[in-house]
Amino acid sequence: MPKFGLKPFLYVIGFVSGVVVMAMEISFSRLLAPYFGTSLFLWTNLIGAILVGLAVGYYLGGYLAELRPQLDLLLKLLFGAGIVFALVPSLIDWLGAQAATLWQANHDLGLFLVWWGIAVTILVLPIAVLGMASPYLMKIYSLQNSQFGRVSGGISFAFTVGSILGTYLPTFWLIPNYGTHATILGFASLLIVMGAVGWSENWLRVILLLAGIGLVAAVWGQPLLNFGSGLKLLVQKESLYNFIRVLEDKSGNRYLIYNVGIGIQSLYSPQRILTGFYYDYYNLLPALVPAHQRPKVLLLGLAGGTILRQLQHFYGNNIELTAVEIDPSVIVLSRSYFGLNDVAVKVINQDARVFLQTQQGQYDIIIVDAYQNEFEIPWTLATQEFWHLVHSRLSSDGVVASNVIGSTQQNKLAEAIANTQASVFANTYTGAFSEAHGQNEMIVSANHPVDFLTLPSELVPQLRSLAQTWARDLNTVAYDPHQPVLTDDRAPVEILTSAMVLGGGRR
Repeated sequence: MPKFGLKPFLYVIGFVSGVVVMAMEISFSRLLAPYFGTSLFLWTNLIGAILVGLAVGYYLGGYLAELRPQLDLLLKLLFGAGIVFALVPSLIDWLGAQAATLWQANHDLGLFLVWWGIAVTILVLPIAVLGMASPYLMKIYSLQNSQFGRVSGGISFAFTVGSILGTYLPTFWLIPNYGTHATILGFASLLIVMGAVGWSENWLRVILLLAGIGLVAAVWGQPLLNFGSGLKLLVQKESLYNFIRVLEDKSGNRYLIYNVGIGIQSLYSPQRILTGFYYDYYNLLPALVPAHQRPKVLLLGLAGGTILRQLQHFYGNNIELTAVEIDPSVIVLSRSYFGLNDVAVKVINQDARVFLQTQQGQYDIIIVDAYQNEFEIPWTLATQEFWHLVHSRLSSDGVVASNVIGSTQQNKLAEAIANTQASVFANTYTGAFSEAHGQNEMIVSANHPVDFLTLPSELVPQLRSLAQTWARDLNTVAYDPHQPVLTDDRAPVEILTSAMVLGGGRR
């Protein structure tokens, strides 16, 4: 027992346990995001796993406290939890790399979910030990003092205050400034130092154990995803919103990748303008605006600026470009690695929906391209309320276009978004197109009928084949009140995305 007394030390243990529980929950979400995404499902399963761990810990802690109400045993368990936490980042990186590589190779959702289950199970085990702390501490104190009610309340208070601190510290200070791995290691070290008190008679063993674990972690390191032959990692950065990687192939083509590490958010090629990806189709939009106008283009979702570079190449000074990007790190990387500084564009660092709500002015072309990773569309950019905002910022002759990843058959996500847009705009069109990396649904809306048949004759030769595809394959969508309409109150975008993935949609 520490020299400064049992009661204060019990509060310290409760406080530290509370801090670490919430800090690890926040940090785990960041640790898992690069490989498993950032959707509502990830957060739901992660929170559920944490609660399962705490529930198991509460039960086992109470049971074990009755058998062996010894403080040094609890401290040794917390010490062990700290060791596991210290190894978790490297272990999750390895598991996530295997899951992402398997997904990239064959899109086997079953194997992907197996790896996810293993990763979550690893996180649950040390959380269960932290859950044991409260009942264990209460039992220990009850054996030596009759004021059990007041002390149990104090321990619960300390645990909760610690949880509050553990929620805010990683989010607003530690992760942005030091990164997820360092944050997890810092809190793991806190547990290890506190738990080492329980090993007061075996300091030499503890030092040797920690040295061995440090050596394993150093040798293990952080594995990189297998992106394929000829691809090298130029930079990776953890921002407030994404885990970002920039890759380069042997031809000098650069790829911007968020989180999961499979979908390509932007492509920069020193040899060509058109990419073979869905971005190319957005170059047709200015031809749909009356010729006497200098179209004002608003891009929601900058990424690496591929769309902007293409538009400037084909239309030069005859077009005015504005882009909104929520992640400031993406803007910096786009300027450094994707040639954004060569594009005459006004870049605004803000949430796209907040921008539409707070900024005035109208645009002739609005492009919505704000994927978080391979499949996930922010649900706030898919609802009827969002499209009403877009409508209010669109000129009378303007057009709006968006892209939905998926297969050409039974893409319920694309159908729901198209029907939602059709409930707001007088004319909506959709079509599925094959591209270099899978299939996509393009959705185009306007307040006026759009004549796609005359489009090829108004474009430069490079764009005519794309225009012919649009003229042939875009179909009119009539609003159906009996079909799903996404709203802020009910927008099951994650569920529809999962259905699309299970149905074989891929990018």
